[in-house]
Amino acid sequence: MGAKERHLVLGGAGFVGRHVALALAARGVEVILASRRPPPEPERFDPQNVRLETVDLTACDWPALIADVDVIHHYAWASIPQTAALNPIWDVDTHIRTAINLLETAARLGGKRVLFVSSGGTVYGRHQDQRSTEDSPTRPLSIYGATKLAVENYMRPYHDSGAVDCRIARLSNPYGVGQNLDRNQGLVSTFVARALRGEPLTVWGDGSVVRDYIHISDATDALVALSTQALPDLTDLPVFNVASGVGASINEVISVIEDVLDRTLDVSRLPGRGIDIPVSVLCVDKARRHLGWAPRYSLGQGVAAMIDQLKAGETSYSRP
Repeated sequence: MGAKERHLVLGGAGFVGRHVALALAARGVEVILASRRPPPEPERFDPQNVRLETVDLTACDWPALIADVDVIHHYAWASIPQTAALNPIWDVDTHIRTAINLLETAARLGGKRVLFVSSGGTVYGRHQDQRSTEDSPTRPLSIYGATKLAVENYMRPYHDSGAVDCRIARLSNPYGVGQNLDRNQGLVSTFVARALRGEPLTVWGDGSVVRDYIHISDATDALVALSTQALPDLTDLPVFNVASGVGASINEVISVIEDVLDRTLDVSRLPGRGIDIPVSVLCVDKARRHLGWAPRYSLGQGVAAMIDQLKAGETSYSRP
């Protein structure tokens, strides 16, 4: 596949999808951004190299949608851990059916690459290693993580048979300007937004829970690399952690925001939750070796960049 390949971004109006679409377009790639709703600030997308499509993936014409594209980015996901737990049958029926429809159609048409964004924060579950590698056991503790892992597993036979060039990115916890805070996702983005509005921050437990937070610009760079590069050294299904590789506790996140704003934040603490895995940090050595990618932002740098943009009135897109 060459530089003029055409990419289809499913879930293109979402936080990750629209950043990847803009980054691809900036490289001269022709992009079709497909979503149930338009992206924020659609004028940011040049119609000469980005086409916006309104698509319901649960009831679409898959052959027509992917026939003329080389690479399909599958970022469309309608649930979060809480909603998946409330309706697991809907979660499985919606997401696995969509993935199989995509893979079956791609296999029949031939010559397609499919990049699926899985969840690095939930597919591993509790682990003993300091950082989870792509070879660590996958033992999801939530319906959300189990469904993500199921889609990964469905991709394997399509890849191993040579029918579809499948690739998987296990993304940690992205943050940055434009994340949808209404979905109850994105601790860093939520805390930054509330701190700037002078609102209290709510912490479940003692704040010792550790997660791996990655700035959206770093995540975008990794996903662009994974979707465009040849991987001649990998014969097995390519699975890559996309993360900062560094853990931070909730208390450390609060401390970083306080340092950037130079003031103490109002923090409300509630009893801890059993669903919270104590530590989840990902190793990104494989991406360094095979993709030539490495995260550029420390948590402090990423939070400072986000705060600068929000103070400047930017609300939809993070700068690279």
